[in-house]
Amino acid sequence: EFILNYSSNNTITENYKPFKINSVISHDNLKKFLKQYIDNNDFPNILLHGLPGIGKTCLINTCLNELFDNTEYNIMNINASEKRGVSMLKDLLTNFLEIDTRFLKNNLKIIVLDEMDNLTIEAQNLIKTFIDVYKNVRFVLICNYENKVCESLKCRCFYYKLIKPNKEEIKKNIEKILVFENINISTLALDKILDYSNNDIRKILNILQCLKIVYKSKPIFENNVIKYLNITKKQEIKTLCY
Repeated sequence: EFILNYSSNNTITENYKPFKINSVISHDNLKKFLKQYIDNNDFPNILLHGLPGIGKTCLINTCLNELFDNTEYNIMNINASEKRGVSMLKDLLTNFLEIDTRFLKNNLKIIVLDEMDNLTIEAQNLIKTFIDVYKNVRFVLICNYENKVCESLKCRCFYYKLIKPNKEEIKKNIEKILVFENINISTLALDKILDYSNNDIRKILNILQCLKIVYKSKPIFENNVIKYLNITKKQEIKTLCY
């Protein structure tokens, strides 16, 4: 499952996207909670919030992969940053809900709203109404800032704040990818990337993708990373301050 979707034409981020919930880095308490729902062929209305790049969408996708055996007929994904208006959102939701449930596994429909903190209050109230009316529908609301979500919607969801995985958790998984991708990078260079990325997994993988293109299988040292990322050394900063 670690390289289930591997293709030489894919980016590193695409190739190592987890397909099983247990493959997701960190978030063990939340994974245990969601696994109970998966085992019971059910799913809650859920609101996940936390900083970008910590695995919110990735975690939900792995849950839904397991719940519906990788089929997408039960699921509609909406990026709320592109569809903020209530009229457009209402049309999307209504069309999806008209699908005959006889063809759906578990008789469940899941609507995943990513970046939903971009929605207007009117659009959020619409979602609240859909939750109250349609009992075979579950909403997965994903956002960066939960203070932008109205209280009446929060109270209808299980909501959970994700925090960034620690450096050692990330490093352990990244080292596996380095082996598969034949990226020859020193420990100090990798540490520099992790520090620079502030444990943002998506950013780390994007940097590794770029470094692989530039250096191929050549050794990558700390100075190479500093130069590539244009990181100013602390000593240089002190010099500029005086």
